[in-house]
Amino acid sequence: MRGRRFRGLTSVVLGVLLALVAVVFAAPRVARACGLVDTSRVGSLTVVYRDGGAGVSGVEVELRHVASVSQTVRLTLDEDYAVYGVSLDIDDADGWRAAAQTLAGYVERDELAADAASVTDADGRATFSGLEPGLYLVTSAPVVQGGTRYEQEPALVMVPQLQADDTWEYDAVVELKHEDTPLPPPVTHESVSVVKLWLSDDAAARPASVTVQLLRDGVVVDTQVLSSANGWAHTWTDLDSSYAWTVVEASVPEGYTGTVHREGDTFIIENEAEPEEPDEPDEPEDPDEPDEPDEPDEPEDPGRPNDPSEPEEPGGPVDEAWEAVPNTGMARSLVVPLAGVGVLLYVLGWWLGRRAERDGRS
Repeated sequence: MRGRRFRGLTSVVLGVLLALVAVVFAAPRVARACGLVDTSRVGSLTVVYRDGGAGVSGVEVELRHVASVSQTVRLTLDEDYAVYGVSLDIDDADGWRAAAQTLAGYVERDELAADAASVTDADGRATFSGLEPGLYLVTSAPVVQGGTRYEQEPALVMVPQLQADDTWEYDAVVELKHEDTPLPPPVTHESVSVVKLWLSDDAAARPASVTVQLLRDGVVVDTQVLSSANGWAHTWTDLDSSYAWTVVEASVPEGYTGTVHREGDTFIIENEAEPEEPDEPDEPEDPDEPDEPDEPDEPEDPGRPNDPSEPEEPGGPVDEAWEAVPNTGMARSLVVPLAGVGVLLYVLGWWLGRRAERDGRS
């Protein structure tokens, strides 16, 4: 009895465990964040500019909202930035760095106004408040302090920021990366190169050439055409190193996305073919209307039934037996009763005779 109860309890426990496992694996998977982004909540961004732990003051920092974010952390480029063909489908730090450099180059060339600007204080901090959730491009102008020239690397920063404990922090704090160069510069002239790379495309379908632009402190000073004839590359020499030099693509070829990232004195422009949109499925044809059913035929009139035939006179073996009886003028219906009376009289006579014999003997 106890064994059966133990086995029953074990089955119940296993059933509950299996149900819990099913619920866990059937639950919808969510992103790395524990909750959704509250797109109606405003936040802030504090930018920190440091050099070896000491704050760098007087840095003019500009902020531009470049993409909106959905509750499920889906980014959509704003209209002013979507024209540059930059993809935000990025899954590593190098990709975000290249996207920031690309957008910063176009911002300089097209002189796009900043949404907000601030100057770092003595602690090297600049704070922007009242920010709607989204992706922001952070840039700053080079600054010279204490015989050192500081140049910040463009950055794309998300507000709110995802924390280590998988929660969203709407008052984000980021520290900017920058290059510091002692003054005077070690060289007074430098060279800048550009290389075009084509990614995941059909070589026969790519354009025959592309145009690139050289910017000096954000102003276009030279234009070059890259093609297979020059190996999709060009180098500018004898450039004054006291300026900031940038290379951008004049326009991204149709059907491609473009990024520009810098490695030393070389700007690498990458164009990747956009995936083809899947064909829209054909609209299903409307089914034919069913035919109207035919009206059923009227049933035929069965007509008046024939009058039943008159029954024939009974015949058969009984009648034949009667035919064999001699006709004595007696009605047939009296023959059987009279025969029965005769038999009874015979039996009675026999019995009376036997009785008389017994009486005589006695």
